[in-house]
Amino acid sequence: MSRELCGHCHYPVINCVCEDITPVSHQTKVVVLQHPSEVKNAKSTVRLLSLLCNNIEVVVGEKSQDFAELQRDVAYKPEQYLILYPSEKSRNWQQWQAYWQQSSRPLECELPNKPTSQKTLIVIDGTWKKAKKILFLNPWLENINALKIDNKPSEYDIRHTSISGALSTIEATAYALNAIENTSTAPFLRALDSLKSSFTRQMPEHVKSRYKKG
Repeated sequence: MSRELCGHCHYPVINCVCEDITPVSHQTKVVVLQHPSEVKNAKSTVRLLSLLCNNIEVVVGEKSQDFAELQRDVAYKPEQYLILYPSEKSRNWQQWQAYWQQSSRPLECELPNKPTSQKTLIVIDGTWKKAKKILFLNPWLENINALKIDNKPSEYDIRHTSISGALSTIEATAYALNAIENTSTAPFLRALDSLKSSFTRQMPEHVKSRYKKG
C-alpha cells in the first residue's frame, strides 16, 4: 500500500519537509540534467531544489536527444553557460572571473552582475557512475566552461559514495550559487538537514548511530 504524500513537497507525510522550506530568489538559472534512475529515489535532493529555487528547470534523461533543446541553446550562446562538474579544465568562480577579465572576448569580459552576463548553471544529478555516463553520451557538454566547488564537506551522509569530497546535488548547487551571486546557502542546508532528519528518525538507534549528527 502506497504511503500518503504531502500535497506540497510530495514527500511521504512522515517525511514532510515543508516547515523547513524557505524559497530562494536567484538570477542564475539552474538547469538540472537528472538521470532517470533518480526520479523516484526518495533520497534524491532535486525535489528539494525545485521547492527552494525560483529559477530552475529539471530535464530528465540520459542520451543526447533527451537534451536536444538545451543543446541548441548552448550552441547558440555558449558563453552564457557553466556546467557544475570537477575536471582537469574546471575552475572555481573566482578563477573564471579572472579568466574572463583577461579575455579579449567582449561577451565574457562583462562584469558578472550585468544582465547580459547572467549565467545558466547546468547541474548533473545522479550517482558518479550515472553522471559520467551522461557526460559520455553527451560530448557537447564537455565544451561548456566547467565550474568546480573547492573543499566543501558534505553533510548528506545518509547517501553513501566512495568518491572523496563528493557533494549532494543540492549542496553543490547551493555553494555554486553562493559563489556566483552570494546567495545564502542556509535555506538549502536547512532543507537538506530536514530531509536527512526525516529519514534517520525512523531508524533503529543502532542504525541511526552510524550517521553523523546534522
